[in-house]
Amino acid sequence: MGLLLKKKKGGLSGRAMSSGGSSAETSPLRPEYQVKKAPCKGGCPSGNNIRKIVTTIAQTEDAGRTYDQSYEMAYNLFIENSP
Repeated sequence: MGLLLKKKKGGLSGRAMSSGGSSAETSPLRPEYQVKKAPCKGGCPSGNNIRKIVTTIAQTEDAGRTYDQSYEMAYNLFIENSP
């Protein structure tokens, strides 16, 4: 009995093996990190501290307040900067 040899598939002969991707050159440009304010801080046109207002309502039960008290506190925070 003779030895069986597997045939190599043609295709990439003559080309170096790469780690993937295309053979096109890659761009040297990379995205840059930019520091931005959260929309709830820098995006409010009247300058209200929206995060504090939402936190006041969200922590109602933890602070031992009723929702009516928290809504009133949030309203007062809102009208401090609003006309």
